[in-house]
Amino acid sequence: MKKASATVIYDSVNHMIYNLTINHKMNLINMIHYDLNKNPKPYKYSNFKDLYQTVLDFARNNGYYYGSYKQFGTIFYDIAWIDINNPTLVNKYSFSREV
Repeated sequence: MKKASATVIYDSVNHMIYNLTINHKMNLINMIHYDLNKNPKPYKYSNFKDLYQTVLDFARNNGYYYGSYKQFGTIFYDIAWIDINNPTLVNKYSFSREV
């Protein structure tokens, strides 16, 4: 497994991933890419946690893992989240496998 970071462009309202790019040693690898104006449209997840799990699964299934750290009892992965509804803000979200 190779350590990487990622950038995700997503829709926070509809829970859809438009782009997932993994950065490994300054090599950018597009894992998911959808054009906003063309079909097919991205898969619509039922919630943000399922969307986040997909981002983690794409890395693992392709031989990568994201750097991470624990804080406040949860895990923060090295993933930059950009919401298409507010593309000027880059966020970092924690992930917990607990329900």
